[in-house]
Amino acid sequence: MTRESSRFYKKALGFECRNTPDGYVIYGEDGEYIHFLNISAAIVFELCDGKHSDDDIVEYFQKSFGLQTKPSADIEACLVSLAREGLIISFP
Repeated sequence: MTRESSRFYKKALGFECRNTPDGYVIYGEDGEYIHFLNISAAIVFELCDGKHSDDDIVEYFQKSFGLQTKPSADIEACLVSLAREGLIISFP
């Protein structure tokens, strides 16, 4: 990911999020949708506030967890999964 291709993300509407010891459980308003997020995915989800780009999220994980290499592929996979599940929306 590069600054030229950075995308921003925000949470989709219509979900209720509950903390658990292992991350989040997210319910649809209709009560039929349920999704489990581990702690790392929950952090990514929280950073999808419309203010953080994919690059920002990668940088956050690298600095916060003292990683020597950027976890770009892992963060991208998580963002794709969250978007595919309809939990987040991307925009330029």
